[in-house]
Amino acid sequence: MNKQMVVGRVRDLEQRTKVLRQQAGSNGSQNDDDTLWMSSLDIIGELLSMVEELVGESENVGDKMQLACPNCRSVVAVSYDAVADAAVDCPACGATMLLTNPT
Repeated sequence: MNKQMVVGRVRDLEQRTKVLRQQAGSNGSQNDDDTLWMSSLDIIGELLSMVEELVGESENVGDKMQLACPNCRSVVAVSYDAVADAAVDCPACGATMLLTNPT
């Protein structure tokens, strides 16, 4: 799930919550109260679903990032904890790659 999807879903939930608050502010019948409860449960369920998806995606990331060797294009697994300016050797060609901070 990318950032734009998350932002879009959160904005949708915010809008639905705003409408729900407006409806809750007006006095209504018992049926209206039941509808408000169901709507609020739907919003909570959607929010929980989104959090579960985000957590699931973060668990799939693993503890290493994949980089391509600039020399031979082989994939090299590097720990996320690797320090910028550290050197990593390519397992395929033996070339040394310097990890740099792109910012």
